[in-house]
Amino acid sequence: MGTFSREERIMRRVIGLAKQGLGRVSPNPLVGCVIYKDGVKIGEGLHEKFGGPHAEVNAIGSVTNPADLAGSELFVNLEPCCHFGKTPPCTNLIIQSGIKRVVISNLDPFEKVSGNGVKQLREAGIEVIIGVMETEGAELNRPFFFSQKNKLPFVTVKIAQTADGRISTVSGQSKWITGESSRKDVQNLRFASDAVLTGSGTAKADNPSLTVRLDGNDKQPFRILLDSHLSVPAESNLFTDSFSSKTIVFHSDQITGPCGPKSSFLPVSEAENGLNLHQILEICFKKGIHQILVEAGPGVVTSLLKSGLVNQLVIYQAGKLLGNGKSWFENPDILQTVSDGIQLKLDSVEMIQNDLKISYLLKD
Repeated sequence: MGTFSREERIMRRVIGLAKQGLGRVSPNPLVGCVIYKDGVKIGEGLHEKFGGPHAEVNAIGSVTNPADLAGSELFVNLEPCCHFGKTPPCTNLIIQSGIKRVVISNLDPFEKVSGNGVKQLREAGIEVIIGVMETEGAELNRPFFFSQKNKLPFVTVKIAQTADGRISTVSGQSKWITGESSRKDVQNLRFASDAVLTGSGTAKADNPSLTVRLDGNDKQPFRILLDSHLSVPAESNLFTDSFSSKTIVFHSDQITGPCGPKSSFLPVSEAENGLNLHQILEICFKKGIHQILVEAGPGVVTSLLKSGLVNQLVIYQAGKLLGNGKSWFENPDILQTVSDGIQLKLDSVEMIQNDLKISYLLKD
């Protein structure tokens, strides 16, 4: 194990704090903050909830004696904001507090900040250090960085498969491929997402709710349904449960959607093999949906992959074999060489009882 500098050790604590906001702050980034004075920690905080105070505000507010802030050091994993949004600029509070030094992991890619926060602090005579645990900070906020750069949501595809790559038997029976612990872990993926996306085939076959079922949870993601011809029955859970107002249906602009809230039924153009997926993701981004978890069948998954719109692939692989059965990837193209396949970058592997949770990255 390598050694860490003082600044790196403190930033590890900052990142640990930031992670506690997972699932509660999106589309904002995960941010933690720690304040030191004369080598002693005097305050810390994190961005706890979307629309709530930022990490810097909470950390400064946690200091018992405000006079101790004069001449102190502030450690934060993301550049402090310098604009009025749902809350006032953090840079103003930092300057007014008399903090003398600010240590940052990453600059904020959000166009209204993006270096301007650092500029304001330096113009006020505050020493600013950038790049401490920069890689770890970027990994922490990978979805946020991607969505701000590309104006598209970060898309994660979730798959449950056997060790020989099957998602169901030949007849379509799939309950349950993976163990109970893996299925519980999927709830964490949903909780961390702004929306869960599925297709009409899965909606009709399984009648899913796509809700987060975690103890103490008070947040539900949007449910996105891709239903070109509005074939999913009106009595489905997505339309009748207590979260039906959070269901968004994308359908072909060649047909007329049902009467009701315009935000629930949205027409989009058709592409070669279905709906225009890029257009759908653009609309989602504009609606503040910046992280999407896909729980869908082979048709939707294959279309997203072949369109280059998937950022992450999370596979829950069970310790069982089916032999014959359905696969989750249906590539109609005949590949001539192995190198023609879609390349994946292994990100992590975790054991969950008798299952493996394998995470791959496709693009940054």
